[in-house]
Amino acid sequence: MQNKVDTDHSSRRCNALIRSHHVMTLATASERGAWSTPVYYYYADHHFFFFSSRNSRHIKEAGEERKSAVSIFHDSPDSSAAGFEKIQGVQMSGTIKSGTGHPRALQTTIAYIRKFGLNIKGPDPLDVIQSVFHASLYCFVPDRVFFIDNSKGLGNRQEVKL
Repeated sequence: MQNKVDTDHSSRRCNALIRSHHVMTLATASERGAWSTPVYYYYADHHFFFFSSRNSRHIKEAGEERKSAVSIFHDSPDSSAAGFEKIQGVQMSGTIKSGTGHPRALQTTIAYIRKFGLNIKGPDPLDVIQSVFHASLYCFVPDRVFFIDNSKGLGNRQEVKL
């Protein structure tokens, strides 16, 4: 059984890592095989919001609430054996859903624009992104989350709540 103090500490460190990073690797699979792609994300309300083309392979393979996986990790510039101890990250399983129907889609889009310094003007920035960049809002909703911390041993991971 996991120690509650350790779990709380790991949850805080996991949330700090999520909030301090910008890119997550999104993985899907289909009869064509496995696929992964990096996407910029904005984290709010336990959802990871991102923009992508409806025609992208990862969106097509995700289908309607199809299972997918995400990883976010701190990359260590140290490639020596000691560098392995510095690996920290998050592994998640969950589903990809359309974000346009989310009750906070507009607020989330505005926060995303601010986070990444995009120069988008207009009364409906979600519409601008869709028409100019041909990208729609999606969200990854995790159902299981693990915090990876190799400083506690190679492959050490602990299931956490966000």
